[in-house]
Amino acid sequence: MNIFNVGFLGATVLEDNEVYTFDQFVTTGWAGLNSNIGISGGNLNYNIVRNGSSYAASYDLGKKLSNNKWVLRMAVNITGRAYAGGSNIIGFFGMSDRNDGAATAQNFLGVSPASNNPWNAVYKENASLAVSAPDLGQPTPTVTKYFEIIRTSSTEMSFAVYDNSDYTGEFSSGTATISAGITDLQYLKICNFESGSGSGTVTGQILNLTIYNNVTSV
Repeated sequence: MNIFNVGFLGATVLEDNEVYTFDQFVTTGWAGLNSNIGISGGNLNYNIVRNGSSYAASYDLGKKLSNNKWVLRMAVNITGRAYAGGSNIIGFFGMSDRNDGAATAQNFLGVSPASNNPWNAVYKENASLAVSAPDLGQPTPTVTKYFEIIRTSSTEMSFAVYDNSDYTGEFSSGTATISAGITDLQYLKICNFESGSGSGTVTGQILNLTIYNNVTSV
C-alpha cells in the first residue's frame, strides 16, 4: 500500500488500495480558495457564511474513488458555532463529482456543520446539496473532533465522530442507505449553502485528512 503525503508532494494519482493524505494543507492543487475557505499554517480554515454568494474550494484527486468502498478521516478543530438570526448557516465537507457550489446538481457524500442544527450526514445523487440523516451531534466549540465517513458498499454508508485522535471514544455515529448512482467522486470539496441570508458563526479548521481507497476499515 502506497501512501501519498499530499501536503508535501502536491497532486498525485489515487490508485486502488492506496492512501491519499493531507498531513499538512498547502495551496498547490486547490481551486476556489477564497476569504472564507483558505489555507494557512498547514490547516484548511473555514468561515461558512450564507449571504447569497457561493464559496466552494476543491481538490482534484486525479482519479475517481471506488464506487463501493472507501474511508475518509479528518480532524476538525471546531472554533465557532452560533445562530444570530435569519436562515441557518450550513456548510458541506466531503467528496463530489463536481468542483462547483452546493446549488449545482451533483453526486456528493460527506458531512455538514450548521449554525442552528447538529452536524449531519449528506448524500445526494444528481441534486443540489442539503442535509440528510443521521444526526451526528453538535460538539461545543472550541474542541477538536475526529470524523470518519465510510462507504461500506454501493448502497450503504456509515458515519462516526470520535473524541480521540486514534479514532476512539465515540461521540456519535449512524448509518444510511444511499443510491448506488452516487458515483465518480473525484473532488474533495468544502462549500456553503448560498441561497438566503443568515447571521451567525460556523468556523474552524480541518487539521488533517486522509482518504483510504477501496477499503472499508483502517
